[in-house]
Amino acid sequence: MTNIPLTVMKHIYLFTACFLLISPFAEGQTGTFDKNADIRLYFRFEKYEEALSLINSSRRYAQDTENMLLAAIAYYHLNELDKSEVLLKELLEKQKNPFPEAWLFLGKIYHHKHQFTEASEFYRQYLRNIGNNLFERSYTWNLIRSCANGLQLQYREADAFVENLGSEVNTKSDEFCPRPSPNFGPRLYFSSVRPGNMGGAKNQYGISDPTLGFYKSDMFSAINKNGVWTEVTPMHYLLNSPNHDILLGFDKNGQKMYYFQGNSMAEGNFMEDIFRRDENRSYNSFPISIPLSINNGDDTPQFVSDNLVLFASNRDGGFGGYDLYKMEKKEGKWQEAVNLGPNINSPADERSPFLCRDGITLYFSSNDSEKSIGGLDIFKSTYIESIDNWTPPQNLGMPINSAGDEEHYYINDDGFSAFFSSSRKDGFGQRDIYIAFFSNFLPEMEYPDPVANTLTPSKPLEDTQNQIITDKPIQQKPNPLPPAPSQQTVTTPQSNPFSWHLADRFLLPEKDLAFWQVKMIAYPEINLLLSLEYDHPNPANDLSDFVAMAEEIQRSFVAAGIGAERLSYRIIPNTSQGGNAAKGLAHLQCSFFPKNPGKTVPEAFVNPEESAPYASLKLPFMYKVQIASSKSAGILQIMEKYLDKHTTIEKNKTGFLRLTIGAFDNYSDAQRYKQEMVDKGIRDAYIVPFIFGVRAEKQRVELFSQQFPDFLHYLNAF
Repeated sequence: MTNIPLTVMKHIYLFTACFLLISPFAEGQTGTFDKNADIRLYFRFEKYEEALSLINSSRRYAQDTENMLLAAIAYYHLNELDKSEVLLKELLEKQKNPFPEAWLFLGKIYHHKHQFTEASEFYRQYLRNIGNNLFERSYTWNLIRSCANGLQLQYREADAFVENLGSEVNTKSDEFCPRPSPNFGPRLYFSSVRPGNMGGAKNQYGISDPTLGFYKSDMFSAINKNGVWTEVTPMHYLLNSPNHDILLGFDKNGQKMYYFQGNSMAEGNFMEDIFRRDENRSYNSFPISIPLSINNGDDTPQFVSDNLVLFASNRDGGFGGYDLYKMEKKEGKWQEAVNLGPNINSPADERSPFLCRDGITLYFSSNDSEKSIGGLDIFKSTYIESIDNWTPPQNLGMPINSAGDEEHYYINDDGFSAFFSSSRKDGFGQRDIYIAFFSNFLPEMEYPDPVANTLTPSKPLEDTQNQIITDKPIQQKPNPLPPAPSQQTVTTPQSNPFSWHLADRFLLPEKDLAFWQVKMIAYPEINLLLSLEYDHPNPANDLSDFVAMAEEIQRSFVAAGIGAERLSYRIIPNTSQGGNAAKGLAHLQCSFFPKNPGKTVPEAFVNPEESAPYASLKLPFMYKVQIASSKSAGILQIMEKYLDKHTTIEKNKTGFLRLTIGAFDNYSDAQRYKQEMVDKGIRDAYIVPFIFGVRAEKQRVELFSQQFPDFLHYLNAF
């Protein structure tokens, strides 16, 4: 299971082989030959710390120009860029005919610092000094192209914040393939090649070699506690073996774990395990039944469903090194692998596919120098069914991508964060695991229609499992406790009701609305929640009409000059058994609430009239449980089954209807209710906080956590 792209592997091998064959040792000095030979031997096996220890063992070795270059390169690989830079510049000043590699690695250092102009100049200087080595010239021109891409992308506005998972997860060795737990939010699984792994350090023949040998990969887990990733633990000894064990992922239900097990990264099997965490487990792993083979060049698979797998492969017939393929299971039989085509694949390497919930948005890694900042970058493309093709891949830019290799991208179920591995030089080791936090929800992580099967045989990347699908977030980055809450006045949203008959549902109460539109213009610190309650013998009927009505009312406020960001709406089916249940009434309530914590609603917005059915839904803060989302009326089948007096439907910016039930003023009750839904078969139910009736993202919950201290329990669950 190759971890390094083919083009990079070729360059590392050729550079190491060519440079280390240089042997003008200082003759006549006792022991010098042996020590220099040891230095180069350590270098050949990438034992950079050991090589540095020998080089720095005496002033004579440290001042030797070849050893200075080797020390600079070692510091570079150990992420000590400043030390490397000092030595390389000293070499350029000291030597009449400097080693060309000094310019190359200075270029790499500035490349990793994202100083792209300076990096390009060092790369060009390297080109001027290497003659006609076609491979090196091609490799270096690709680096220069990557710098040009970096210059363009560095001014793009960042939509994410990236954070290293810390020193308990990441080491000076190699951590990669992060996968969040499907069953336990704060837990993360990952793979690592590090000292202490099963089997010990061995040479290429499998013989124990603590000096020059290499450890093989094991699988680990970590838990997020109060914002810190800790309790890093190897997975069960029946899963980890003396061979390479590399986590690949889990099935949708968290019942199966997929991983690679092999003697080398190019020889082994893709495995499936009946996933369980108990220590008394028995051996439940066996090779997968999917016709994938690491021996044939297949790599980094994503097991999208029981009927669909995406993977990279350097099999014959592709467009470059590694290409991306899909393989589908139809009528119980796996079909031939299909290349995703030239819009996705390039003459370089494409790896680590991640297909989102919507079934059409694909993330992957590519080191195509026409688009990459450097090494493997993460890209995004969307399948357009009407033209039967993929959109041109878009580089995610910085800070997610860097001059290093970014791979194993995995968006969490919450749609607000993603894990990935990166070899950027501000990390602890070879590759570290990072998490990206997004300022906005990623709409591709909404589930498709939960009931209707809209997938067709011609549509690529289809998931033919026709199930009711719900969505849940993995717990995000834990939050440290804010300061103790101060005593502040809690403002209840102020409401004003209007009612009209279903037959007149598009005749808006314009006079009443205009009155409140004027008030909102006069008070820009006030926001509005439109609650449209409707009575009907079958509350599921006419939902689309009521959605259209709510949107029309919302548009009337925007047309009056009120910013759309100040407006929200929700649909509330009235489930009461008497009263107006058969009259077909629509009941609009305007709830006004302060934009910022600690503020109050002016008396001009206060109306003593209140609507009884809203009592539980007009709390200043509450928790609800989301059980489904959809773009079609198929969600009504779920709503009818789980309808209660707290049921609400919201529509987000991407057109998804979100169904939530329950209304709780404390996190503990919400957690118990969520578990009830899970026990009833809604495995992906999750808790959503609301502030003044409006769904609140984590950042807003943090903002209001002093005013509403119970939010601390919610935040600490992340």
